[in-house]
Amino acid sequence: MKAAFRLAALHGPVLLIDGGQPDPLMPLSKATYDAIDHLPAFYGSPGLAH
Repeated sequence: MKAAFRLAALHGPVLLIDGGQPDPLMPLSKATYDAIDHLPAFYGSPGLAH
């Protein structure tokens, strides 16, 4: 299943939180947030490692 299709299937508000720059998944969570254009979304990146 393609990522864009999975994002299109979302049907409610989205909350994305990562650990900031030290988090290796930060670029992926930021890209996901940027790709969501049909729902309310919040992206939290506190800059603290978890």
